[in-house]
Amino acid sequence: MKKILIIEDDRSIAELVRDYLEAEGFECSIVEDGNLGQEEAQKPGWDLIILDLMLPGSSGFAICRSICGSAGIPVLVMS
Repeated sequence: MKKILIIEDDRSIAELVRDYLEAEGFECSIVEDGNLGQEEAQKPGWDLIILDLMLPGSSGFAICRSICGSAGIPVLVMS
């Protein structure tokens, strides 16, 4: 099963995206804070990260730079 990390501070949007993806067979996790999202994104096992740009803590731009520079995980920006 493919694992998707959703980093989004608006809980209703994150849950809606999660519900649609889980209905298609994906396993999803939601993180609502930029700092926690950056930590979680560095952990192995993610197949895709869906990322909001305006987050509390670390910005989505900083997270994207970090992920693209080291983890090699595809990132879909949702803003």
